[in-house]
Amino acid sequence: MENTQKTGSFKARGAAFKVLSLTPEERKNGVVISSTGNHALAVLNAIKEIRKMTGERIPVEMYLPETISSRKLSKIEREAEACGGHITLLGQDCVESEIAARRAAEEAGKVYISPYNDVDVVAGQGTIAIEILMATDKLDVVFVPVGGGGLISGVASALKGIAPHVKVIGCQPEASDVMRQSVEAGKVVSMPWLETLSEGTAGSIEDDTITLGYCADLVDDWVTVSESEIAAAMVGFHGHHAAQIEGAAAVTIASIIKMAPSLAGKHVVAVICGGNVGGDMLDVAYDIVRGVHLTKDEQRQQSKKGEASAF
Repeated sequence: MENTQKTGSFKARGAAFKVLSLTPEERKNGVVISSTGNHALAVLNAIKEIRKMTGERIPVEMYLPETISSRKLSKIEREAEACGGHITLLGQDCVESEIAARRAAEEAGKVYISPYNDVDVVAGQGTIAIEILMATDKLDVVFVPVGGGGLISGVASALKGIAPHVKVIGCQPEASDVMRQSVEAGKVVSMPWLETLSEGTAGSIEDDTITLGYCADLVDDWVTVSESEIAAAMVGFHGHHAAQIEGAAAVTIASIIKMAPSLAGKHVVAVICGGNVGGDMLDVAYDIVRGVHLTKDEQRQQSKKGEASAF
């Protein structure tokens, strides 16, 4: 239930681990990050907590895609103002802001903190697996949402090292399954991605990402789900738990529902990665469930079905 984290997502783990691993000189010099939202909030929180403990001020420059959700951007702006952080909106795809951030860090001689392509960040996310194993001695399958692969790389590394019998399932939206296709191809693939409720996992990944190797070696299977399935999971969770979760978290639940017949009798855990979602996005999910709203891709699919049925 990483939606209950202080920053609203699992990213708090990797960000804290990375920032704490920096030398005093590196922290004084400042850091550069790229994010679709949650990673930025996590880094800002880590910086704020370190300032409380040590009095250190850590300058931070943030590169965010222009497609970032308005809710996340508003939260980042509030936190950045308190920390003195600087925000640059750039590009439609998250990999564009990642490339720009990495370049800016290199030119300024600062540390770049990737949301996923960093061994310290991956290690921090892996603490989730440790907590899962501490909570239960009966575990067969763990479902994990995947974007850049930092979360599943950390979780799978810990699980396979301690409890190798546990199956790790990577979950992605059909509209943006870059990592799954990259694993299949044996290299990072460049592909267009479509509109999706799972904005936190959408977009391209860096060509040299370390997470591709982790995913190829440690993830046992992959599941992709449609926007309708993601919406149903968001709405179902909201109805049963009176709490909001992100589309990326709903991808995990939707994947379990999709694979339910093969999971009978097994002990299953879903990693609920975050809850930073606005009411507008939840409204869209409800509309999809009611059949009122279709994504552009689903509109095209419906149109094709209509054309086929006419013959």
